[in-house]
Amino acid sequence: MGIDIEPNSLLKKLLFTLLDGVIIIDQRAAIVYVNPTVELLFGYDTEEIIGKNINILMPQRYSTKHDKYIDKYAL
Repeated sequence: MGIDIEPNSLLKKLLFTLLDGVIIIDQRAAIVYVNPTVELLFGYDTEEIIGKNINILMPQRYSTKHDKYIDKYAL
């Protein structure tokens, strides 16, 4: 699971070196990519969260409603 980003691409280098956390999700809100900053911010290894719903990274007061928002606004 996850997305394929060409190993030597400019995009991969940019995402890898950003100080901001970058999370990419699919249409079901499953995490398909995180950069190393996300590991530092949330304390998860990449392998632990790839494929999981994005709401695992949210406080419970938001995560319980998030799936409804995704369903409502998904294209």
